[in-house]
Amino acid sequence: MKNTFALLILALICQTELYSQQVRFPDDYLGLWKGTLLMQPSGSSVNMSLQIGPAISGDSVYAYTLTYHGSKGDDVRAYEIRVLDQQRGLYEVDEKNSIRLPETLLGNKLISLFSVEGSSLLISLELHADEIIFEVYSWPEKNGQTGGGNDDTPEVKTYMANGYQRAVLKR
Repeated sequence: MKNTFALLILALICQTELYSQQVRFPDDYLGLWKGTLLMQPSGSSVNMSLQIGPAISGDSVYAYTLTYHGSKGDDVRAYEIRVLDQQRGLYEVDEKNSIRLPETLLGNKLISLFSVEGSSLLISLELHADEIIFEVYSWPEKNGQTGGGNDDTPEVKTYMANGYQRAVLKR
């Protein structure tokens, strides 16, 4: 079990190194991206757009604006994304209200993990040649179950997902 786990981690590291050399953030992500966000379990949808850029401060701070185009008008989230350490794939979304969300570029995915009001979220932007796959996974912070934790078995805490959102965004 331990050897299998170690091989899996090594494979993920090698895969991340390969993809990291191919994708340049923010350069490859710059532009206006549009699509429809589908939400589960409700089944509802909303048109959305994501504008990355232009640069605000040299090559280290960029505009990062999410807009949800709802029936009652646009919900605009005008954030900024900062380059912390491009070599290591470390970035930060500044919501400009004292909330700063760490972002990590792993392969062709920019990933953020955080918790808010009792829910944990994983948000990813996966870049492909002509599209970004925008995904949000959510689960309750509490009520996880624990298994293992004895002899040769590591302790594992599990959670049930309670939400998923996905949009295919095109330039």
